[in-house]
Amino acid sequence: MANGTHWDGSPVDDGTARSRLRGTMRLHKSSQSQTLRQHGINRCLYCHHPMEWYERFDTKTWLPLLQQVFPSRLVPERYHWSVFNGLVYLGDGGSGECRIAHPSMCPAMEHDDERALRRLRGHYAVTTRKWIEQGAFVPTPQKEVSEEDVVEQIAQADTETRHVITYTYWTWLGPSAIDEICCVARAHSTSERCQNPVFDSDLGEGTWTQVERPMPRGRTGHATLWSGQKMWVFDLNALYPDEYKRWRSQRCTSHAKSSAPDVKPPQWIPFDALRHDAFVVYDRPTAANARKRNEHPLKGLVQPLASAGRCSAEGCSNRSHRSEEDGWLCWVCEPIARRRARTHEQWQKPSLEKDPPF
Repeated sequence: MANGTHWDGSPVDDGTARSRLRGTMRLHKSSQSQTLRQHGINRCLYCHHPMEWYERFDTKTWLPLLQQVFPSRLVPERYHWSVFNGLVYLGDGGSGECRIAHPSMCPAMEHDDERALRRLRGHYAVTTRKWIEQGAFVPTPQKEVSEEDVVEQIAQADTETRHVITYTYWTWLGPSAIDEICCVARAHSTSERCQNPVFDSDLGEGTWTQVERPMPRGRTGHATLWSGQKMWVFDLNALYPDEYKRWRSQRCTSHAKSSAPDVKPPQWIPFDALRHDAFVVYDRPTAANARKRNEHPLKGLVQPLASAGRCSAEGCSNRSHRSEEDGWLCWVCEPIARRRARTHEQWQKPSLEKDPPF
């Protein structure tokens, strides 16, 4: 205990405040999530309806769901979600009941006119309008609300500086600067959020690296003007998997292997070079200057991923373990390209056996 704080960074109670009652909720032993349900619920900034946050089983990102459970037969199949062991999965899991993602119902977004969901969406819109008229809710000012805007509320950043981290092919945007990201675990002494930072300069985890700014996928990437520009990211590729897991779980070194639950979900969101243009850093940050870590003894024997070949097909992210020539296609895209070429060739050659259809 030093500087008026406990070992986990929580403030010491001086005795003037009432003793805080610790929560009686606890995580089930089969749960794959560290977040208690009471801490995974908040209200949408755009419609004020409550949302429950769950981690997706596939992308490991967080998805807000409606609190209600609906009969699967009344909801289109593509809107079906189910929760199992703390994670959210596609489909109803054969239970006959399903959950619905909040972005599919949020009144602040534009939705396709679907008869099956028209009444439910209308109910949500009317409720939001009543809250606004009664003065109970002031919506966040924004011209257009997209699905990404709703999902990225998990961060709720209160700072203009947000740094980007990279690990293998993943790129994540943090809720603040690297040295200001706080642990999300619950402090045992106060039952509140731990105040320790995730970054520890003594461990030498991560270095500032200049990388090429990623291009957006699809046709949007062809219209960008930043081709060849460099940006600064906090590189975590030197970490072992369990060390990277501590960063993704947003926990300090004291709670890295602790069974303490989270008071809120981790605040990392996938970095999008187009949407998060305001957080791209062009000058080397001065924050989080960690000491240099000793290189791994096998580093020189393993070919880095950056030098490996990448499929040239649009929208494909498959790579090769070796360098490839320009225009190389992966094992998935090459058969497709050959089939398209044969089809194109057949249409180009005139048929000699059949008369033309005119």
